[in-house]
Amino acid sequence: MASTASNIQLTGEEGLRCSPLAPLTLLDQGSTQAALERGVVPPLLVATDGIHLNGWGNLAVSWALVRRMQELRWL
Repeated sequence: MASTASNIQLTGEEGLRCSPLAPLTLLDQGSTQAALERGVVPPLLVATDGIHLNGWGNLAVSWALVRRMQELRWL
C-alpha cells in the first residue's frame, strides 16, 4: 500500500532541520553544505572513526524511521 504522505529525506532541508537535530543548526554549517554537494553524510553526524554515525546521526535515523512508520500507520 502506497502512502499519500510526503516522504521526508533525511538529507533534505526538512530532515536536517528536524526537531532532534535543531540544536546543531546543520544547514548553517559550511561543512554540511559541502558534504551535501559531495553526496555524503554531514560531518557533524559522523563518529570520530569516519565510518559510523555518531549519537546525533543515530538520532536522525531513528527520527526518520519513526516518521516513516507513522506515515505507514504502523505506530
